[in-house]
Amino acid sequence: MDVRPFTLRIGLSLQLLAFLLFNTIVWPLRGHKFIQGLSAFVQKSYSSSDFTDAVEEAVERAVDLRAPVLVILLVMLGGAIFLAAFQAYLHTGEKANKGMAAGGKLLGYAVTLDLLATTGALVFWGTIVKFAGGEADKELMQLFLSSGEVYTAYFTAFVIRSVSVIIYGVSFFLLEWNCPDTTGMPLAWTIATCYKLAGVCGLINAMLPLLSASFGLYMAMLALYGLGLLVATLWSYLYEPSLIIPKFKGDDMLVENTTTSTMMMTPMPIVG
Repeated sequence: MDVRPFTLRIGLSLQLLAFLLFNTIVWPLRGHKFIQGLSAFVQKSYSSSDFTDAVEEAVERAVDLRAPVLVILLVMLGGAIFLAAFQAYLHTGEKANKGMAAGGKLLGYAVTLDLLATTGALVFWGTIVKFAGGEADKELMQLFLSSGEVYTAYFTAFVIRSVSVIIYGVSFFLLEWNCPDTTGMPLAWTIATCYKLAGVCGLINAMLPLLSASFGLYMAMLALYGLGLLVATLWSYLYEPSLIIPKFKGDDMLVENTTTSTMMMTPMPIVG
């Protein structure tokens, strides 16, 4: 089965699934306690007793979270790969308008950053998995988490993902704006607004210590991103079928008649 006509829908659907899994699995397991403990290692912003409690809680949460988080990250990675496939086969033609070409290129940048952040998170949690969970392993995990490089890696991945979310929103908007065959402009405005606000909240949150204000920004980021991702997934089911899909017969590709402003799906990446 040729999945190319469905890559955008599959990619966004997988990312939406990962988001739902995150909120239904990680939060009940008190995943925020892990982040607080990880921050305590670096910021030393707790009293000695509270610091010890935060560190122990971070280790306990890491043991509980590692398996479900790895599954969620793999789903996210699958979604990003399908979006990369959509972008790779996206071709605007020689006379296509610049806005559509810009949207395709921005989508490529967003996917690249998304893959980078997700791969980095997979490496981190894959390292956590090697600790079996015994007392000796928990001590080793505590030493591992207490290194400043771990927090820096987490911080960097968070910033990269926030930037990718902003670029995703702009790219989806440009793709819709410059495709006359769909009627999803209200959805495109919603996607662009939610994605950009979510990304900005994420960037600001990354610069703040783990206080109540930063926690509020984090929740706002999740709400905005969740809404934008839901709308983007719905939009993909309207947008992608409007693209002209090549039909294959043997080794020859027959492309239907098209206008210069309508995108085609071809086995050629965007030039430039």
